[in-house]
Amino acid sequence: MKHVIIIISVSTLALVLFIVFYAHEQVRQETRIIDTERIVLLKQIASMTELRFSDATKLLQTLSKVASVINHTDVALIDKTLHGVPENNALNERNLFAKTLQTYDDFESITHVLPNGNTYLEEPYSYQKNNTISNYGNTTWFIIMSSTLDTYVNPITTSDTTGKKITLIGVPIFSQNGTFSGFLAGTLDLGAIQKKLYNTQAYSNEKFLIIDSERNIVASSDNDTTSRLNLRSISASLSGGSGTSIDDVDGTKMYVSYYPLYIAGSSPWAIVLIQPYDDAFHEVNSSILESEILIAAILSVSSISSFFIIRSFRTQHDLAIKLKESNAILEKSQEDLHANHLTIQNHLEEISKIKNALDQSAIVAITDRDGTITQVNENFCRISKYSHKELVGENPRILKSGYHIAKFYLEQWDTISNGKIWQGEFKNRAKDDSFYWVKTIIIPHIKDGEITEYVSIGIDITKEKELMEKLGNSQKLATIGELSARVAHDIRNPLSIIKNNFELIQYKDPKFAKKNHDALERIKRAILRITHQVDNVLDYVRPLTLTLKQENLRTIMKSALDKVEIPDKIKVRYFRNDVFLTCDYLKIEVVLINIITNAIQAMGLKGTLDITCDMNDDNLVLTIRDTGPGIPENILPRIFDPLFTTKQIGTGLGLSSCKSIIEHHGGIINVKSEMGSGTNFIIILPLDQKK
Repeated sequence: MKHVIIIISVSTLALVLFIVFYAHEQVRQETRIIDTERIVLLKQIASMTELRFSDATKLLQTLSKVASVINHTDVALIDKTLHGVPENNALNERNLFAKTLQTYDDFESITHVLPNGNTYLEEPYSYQKNNTISNYGNTTWFIIMSSTLDTYVNPITTSDTTGKKITLIGVPIFSQNGTFSGFLAGTLDLGAIQKKLYNTQAYSNEKFLIIDSERNIVASSDNDTTSRLNLRSISASLSGGSGTSIDDVDGTKMYVSYYPLYIAGSSPWAIVLIQPYDDAFHEVNSSILESEILIAAILSVSSISSFFIIRSFRTQHDLAIKLKESNAILEKSQEDLHANHLTIQNHLEEISKIKNALDQSAIVAITDRDGTITQVNENFCRISKYSHKELVGENPRILKSGYHIAKFYLEQWDTISNGKIWQGEFKNRAKDDSFYWVKTIIIPHIKDGEITEYVSIGIDITKEKELMEKLGNSQKLATIGELSARVAHDIRNPLSIIKNNFELIQYKDPKFAKKNHDALERIKRAILRITHQVDNVLDYVRPLTLTLKQENLRTIMKSALDKVEIPDKIKVRYFRNDVFLTCDYLKIEVVLINIITNAIQAMGLKGTLDITCDMNDDNLVLTIRDTGPGIPENILPRIFDPLFTTKQIGTGLGLSSCKSIIEHHGGIINVKSEMGSGTNFIIILPLDQKK
């Protein structure tokens, strides 16, 4: 009886420890996934914000090197009542600033300040005229920049003109011989950053904040930028740190994730994600509660079983003593024995209930000594998709997925056939060719020194494996995304300089522009094509937002064809009727350029490209058909995967971006192809996004 109690206690303890270990591992993995996902998201927002400030600073630096800015020949015409030179003076510089403001609409105004603090000019002129300051000599930013002669970013303020959050970015101006000749100060409208943050929606009841070095709220996902925020984590982030913490905000326990922002000319800023702790760890808390309930149930069943088994053994012991004391009460003792037998049957039924509980929570199979399946439980049938009849009499190799090498199975069989317990993980193939993972322990049953059968007990860990794979892919894509954004950024800066100087050439020398009109148009199309390709990479790594308007698809198609270089022997036929729909013009144009470019590259120097547009209820169906060689069957399912490409050059993001853009429009993109018969891309888009 003592040994039975020990066995029951040890078995119960082992099962409880196993559940505790499994629950702990699950909680640890889910917590790590939560932390990583938040830091990756904050890192993406930080990169976007840093890039916007970097672009603005480099644009001002480019303007500061233009001759008309360096020379300021009309300085003698400064009128303090006009806070600078009159509107019709320094026209080259004014026109340059005006074009820059049209191209880069994040700037509210651009001001040229002389070394003595006097305003030389400000564009738009209405800002100069309505300004109340003629000399900036006593302002904080002018004093700091005069002492450092370096880029400076002013703390966040509110625009007197627009009422929006703004900041001032200043860069020094040096003459060609290196002499300091003043400052360019750009007033940057932070509304675009606020809008990006407002459109970011990732978690329940979350709040995103961008904080400057003075703890002012630059932007907030709930549009509240009137207050200041004091958290321990903000101090860490403003010192260049990143991570997660738990803080008390207005009496509520909050889970805080933070990441630093590095703005040139300023101390570090911070991007912060705040979410109620219970919302962030809802799934983790649910897992812990489920484990506690299961442990309590096991302990309860074990206690009840132990009580009845102990009581049964005591009854039998008393009966044996009575049999020895007197044969006179034999008949009564036999009746008692029968009663005890019924009690044991009841206890066996209780044990059967425990077995049923195991069947409900685990995947169980029993094989004979040769490995032939003799028994399986319902969970085994459910996950493998085979019926009980199909499994019994088969070898477990029916479940082989091809994932494990032969050596894996040989080592496993060698372990259990020598009477040892084997533990490990299987990737199996179900009857419907789907895959699943099982964490398994195989126990040999030994009787009289011989193995009679093997008992396999497993748990389904498919979701855990998928979570780990998702985490790995998320980290990989985040790293690639950051690298792609920086490479695209490095291309766009010189491209912006080329574009500005190209426009200056056209403006300064109209005769040259007219004489070389065709060549300049080709250059312009090339600049636009490169710009769209760079934007394609940046759009993939940034959160996708749409600017929806009523557009003519025929106009978008014509614009896309104009930006693609089409060989002379490739014939393009497309629809000529007007088709109106609600869409983002530039995003749909990117999709068309990508698909048309791929089709032309597939056809080579000769072929036909047919583009048709049909109406179907409230949708339009756009078909782009080429006469190329077609796409191999083994490649076709992967063409929309990010980073997948069969070309020697290319990012592998084109078709993946196309799919993302179409799905954000509420549409569908499909592809049909046969080797030797060309390829068809079919795009279905709703005519009205509101419907």
